[in-house]
Amino acid sequence: MPISYDPYSPEALEAPLDLYRQLRDEAPCYFIEARNAWALSRFQDVWDAHSDTRHFTAIHGTMPWHVMSGTRNVPPMLHQMDPPQHTQVHRAVQPWFGKEALADKRAEVEAMATKLVDDAMARGTFDIVHDIAWPLAAQVTAMICGLPIEDAKLIKELTERSQERVPGIDGQTKAGNGALGEVTAYLIDHVKQRRAAGFDGDSMIDLFGHLEIDGKPVGDDFSIAMQMVMFVVGGASQFPKAFGAMAYRLFTHPDQRAQVVADPSKAVAAFLEAARIDNATQMLGRTVAEPTEIHGQRLLPGQGLLLLYASAGRDEREFEDPDRFDIDRNPRRTVSFGAGPHACIGRGFGVLQADLLARAFLARAPEYVIDVDALEVIRTEYMRGWVTLPAQAS
Repeated sequence: MPISYDPYSPEALEAPLDLYRQLRDEAPCYFIEARNAWALSRFQDVWDAHSDTRHFTAIHGTMPWHVMSGTRNVPPMLHQMDPPQHTQVHRAVQPWFGKEALADKRAEVEAMATKLVDDAMARGTFDIVHDIAWPLAAQVTAMICGLPIEDAKLIKELTERSQERVPGIDGQTKAGNGALGEVTAYLIDHVKQRRAAGFDGDSMIDLFGHLEIDGKPVGDDFSIAMQMVMFVVGGASQFPKAFGAMAYRLFTHPDQRAQVVADPSKAVAAFLEAARIDNATQMLGRTVAEPTEIHGQRLLPGQGLLLLYASAGRDEREFEDPDRFDIDRNPRRTVSFGAGPHACIGRGFGVLQADLLARAFLARAPEYVIDVDALEVIRTEYMRGWVTLPAQAS
C-alpha cells in the first residue's frame, strides 16, 4: 500500500512507529503536500540536516506548526536563530549549563530529588511523572533561570497546560497558546523587576538584560522574556516524559531494572536508552533556505522540513535491533537531544536529574509497580510520552 503520512492524521497520532518504518524504507524524504513540508525519517539524514545551516534555517520557527503553516514572524529565541547570532547567544548562556554549573548545582538537585521521592514514599501511592519527575524539572528550571523556587508549582502547571491538544484541532489549542502567554507574562514581570534593579544580579534574566546580538541590545522586556521562554518551557516539560519513559521501560524489563538497582551508575545509560527508543519529541523542524536535493527529491526555498527524531532513533541503519530496550547498548551517537549547533543546551542537567532521581527512587522503591491500566500517554504531532504513571513502591 502506498504510504500516506501526515503528522496530524489519526494514524500518526495514535501509532506512528509503523509509519516511521515505512517512511524509512520507502520514502526517506517524503513530501507532505497538504503541509508544503518534507519529512526526513532516517538517522543519517536527520543528523546531517542539523549541521546544514546553509540549506535549512531555524529563523522561521522550529515547532512543527511553524514549519507546516509557513510561519514567518516568530520571536528570536535561541532555538529560532541561525549562526552567527545563535552562536553569540549560545556562548553567552553556556556557563549556566556547563560542567562547572552541573558540579555547583549537583547537591541542590540531589536534595530536591530526595525530598520528592521521600514525599512520594510517605504517600504510598504516587505518580512518577506528576509527583516526582515534573516537580523536579520545574524546580531545577527555576533554579537555573534564577526564578523563585516557590514558583515551580506554577511553572509545572503552565507548561503542562501549554501542551493541551483537542481531537480535530491541528496543533496548539487556544488554551495551550494561552498558557504560553501566561508564561510570557510571568517572565515579563520578572524582567521588569530585574530592569528596575539595573540588571545588577547574576540571573539569566540579568544576562539577557546586558546581552548584545550583533552589537545591538536584545531589546525590551518582551524580547528578553521571549528569550527566556525556551529555557522555562523546554526545561520543565521535556525531562518528565523522558524520565517517565525510563521508569516504564525498567518496569517492563525487570532484569535490566535489577541491574540498575545493583549498580546505580547504570542509571544514566538507562535514561539515554529510554530517550532513544521513546523520544518524547517526535519531531522539530526547519525551513528550506536554499534549493537542495535529498534522496532524489528537490527541496525548494520556503518549504518546511520535519526532522523525525522518534523515527531516527529506531533506524535499523544506525542501531542494531533498534526496537529492543538495552541499557548496555551505548550507541556512538543519537539525536535524542538534537545535534549540531542546535543540540539541546540543557542535556547535561537532564542527565544529572535522571541520574540523581533514579538513584533516590530505586533505592527506596527497587521493585516499584506501575498501574499499567491507569497510565496516560500524551499524543500530539510533535510530543508523545507518558504523562501519568501511577505507581506504588512494591
